Order: sequence, then C-alpha cells, then structure tokens
Amino acid sequence: MDTFTDATGTADESTEFVILHLTDTHLIKDAGLHYGSVDTVAALARVLRRAGSLGHVDVIACSGDLSDDGSAESYALLQSQLEPWAGERGAAIVYAMGNHDRPEGFGQVLGDGHDAFADREASNGLYGVSNVSGLRVITLNSTVAGKGYGALDSAQLLWLRGVLAEPSANGSMVVLHHPPVAAETELLGALQLHDPEALRDALTGGDVRLILAGHYHYPMVDQFAGIPVVISAAVCNLADIFAEAGTESAFTGSGASIIRLPRNGGTPRILPFSAMDASDAGDGRRVFHFNSETVARIIAAAG
Repeated sequence: MDTFTDATGTADESTEFVILHLTDTHLIKDAGLHYGSVDTVAALARVLRRAGSLGHVDVIACSGDLSDDGSAESYALLQSQLEPWAGERGAAIVYAMGNHDRPEGFGQVLGDGHDAFADREASNGLYGVSNVSGLRVITLNSTVAGKGYGALDSAQLLWLRGVLAEPSANGSMVVLHHPPVAAETELLGALQLHDPEALRDALTGGDVRLILAGHYHYPMVDQFAGIPVVISAAVCNLADIFAEAGTESAFTGSGASIIRLPRNGGTPRILPFSAMDASDAGDGRRVFHFNSETVARIIAAAG
C-alpha cells in the first residue's frame, strides 16, 4: 500500500490502523444551539478541519451522545458532515449510542441503515460488530432509558462473549459511551457505567486491544482489564475537572483523538488533540456552571 504523511507524522497503512475518535457531538435538529449558546454543527466542522491533514483513515469511531435531542434530523446532520470526510479518506464509520441518544432516531438513520451491524435482529441496530481489514470493531449500547448513567444488560454481555469467542485477525476494539473507569467529578461519578465488573468478565480471554469511550467531556487515558481506554474530549464543550468540588462546569472548545494501532499487535499510540483556535474569542467561555444544589438535583433525577 501507499504511504502517507500527515500532521502527526509518517505512517505506513500496511503496519497500523489509523482511527479518528469523536464523541459527544450533541447535534440538534435545525442546527439548534447546545445550552442555548454552542453551535455544535460548527464545532464538528472545526474538528474535522483540524484533522483534515490526515490522509488515509481506517475507522471513524463515534462514541455516543451524537445527538442532544434524539431527532432523526440531528443524526442526518451528523451523516452529512462525516460521510464526505470519511469517503475522501477511505474510512469506515461506526456509531455507538449515548445517554442523550434516542433509539428511534438513531436506529432510523444510523442503525438499521448502517451495514456494519451484523446482528440487527438481536440488537435492533443499537449495537453490533463490523470488520475493518481484520480489525473487529464492536459497538456496545450502554444507555439506560431516562437516565444519565450507563449499564450493559445480560443479553448484550452474552452476545459480546459470543463475538469474542473467536479471535479476529488483528484483534478487536470496543466502542461504547460510558467509560468502564472512574470519573473525576462528583456528577460524572454518579453517571458512570454501573457494574463494570460484568464487562470485565465478558472481556476476559478475548482479543480486545482498545476501548474507546466518551461521556466525560475531557480527555483521559486509563486501563481496564489490562486494555487501554481512551476517552476523548467532547466535540460540543470541554468539562472543567478543576471546578470547585461538588460543582460542575464546562467551557467552549472542542477536541478529539487520533489513535494509531499497530496491525501486528503492540501498544497503540494515542494522540489527543484540541480544535480550539487561539484567534477565536469564543473559546474558553463558560457554557454552564452547576452549583452543588443543582448537581444534587441532577444526580437524583438521572443518576
């Protein structure tokens, strides 16, 4: 295969998978504003421009909260931006559900119509598996209706064990919204993945090399069951992990990650990046600040 050079270095397509990890786009129908102030369509466009110097890309992994309102129109907006960008680079696109996503709109636009999913009858198009040149990409649905926290039901975990029972040529990658590792703030801690040990059991003995997740709105790298976990910064805003204890804040700005995964095994190279522009006076502006009472109310309602 040809080699290519991009902003992050020189790579040989025959030796590694190039993955663009996007999360928490929070798109709204009619290009509505997130929290009444953030143009998430423009934020996604800016992230894609920032990553535009990438040549070949194998996978664009979108790890949930793709929509803010769950509308079919918001998912169509996502497709209208991602598909041309992916097509220019030969990338497959995989989508995972987040707690703001809604199965009706997601399934209508991204689920049943998305040919990556092999087990549509069992999953209703909301989780599935695809193969990209021997890399098995498994999307899980960690959403719980009406709640902000995540969980994986027994049927999905049984399905996952069945998928992992046979190894893939270049291993597997799991994409889900709720990370299986602890959050840094009180609110996000209450909205974590419940019973991550059940996921650990399902992964034991399998060939999963990488876990991609979102939900926390800040970049983070951790390990779970001996597997690297990459949580990318959100496209829609950036959480403030230095906010006063018990409160929750976010400010304007966007990010994503590029992951270079060696085809023949080995450690992934993880490259988080920011799409913030020093010339944009809007970056770094506070999007919201929840005091401790508001955080407690959100936890009671959604946690």
